[in-house]
Amino acid sequence: MAAALLLALTSCKKDPKESKYETMVSPVYDTELLNHTGGGLTINMKVTFAVFNGCGQFGSFVSSTQADTLVVKVLGRYPKEAVCTDDIPTRTATFTKTYPSPGTYYIKWVGPGAWGPESMIHRDTIVLR
Repeated sequence: MAAALLLALTSCKKDPKESKYETMVSPVYDTELLNHTGGGLTINMKVTFAVFNGCGQFGSFVSSTQADTLVVKVLGRYPKEAVCTDDIPTRTATFTKTYPSPGTYYIKWVGPGAWGPESMIHRDTIVLR
């Protein structure tokens, strides 16, 4: 009996922080370059995006590379078992990227498509000298 209790208490469980939330790709409304003054290879951008209910918050940025373009998705984070307002508020988060050398770089912000797969919502061109 004691062994069964010990086994039940020490068995594997999902991380409670992860199991309480779900994520969804959020549409980006606007981006603003915060700190580029012509020098340096690190940029900070203020990203304004929508979440799909009043409980939605910023989750993370997910990025990949396609040719010469950095493709970025904003993931909104939502509590699974919460009563939330039925609205579409905007949130902001800071995106930081360090580039390897001076040059022209492109960022494509991808969000949910209106009737299908994800699509480009916004595109930025960054020139570092």
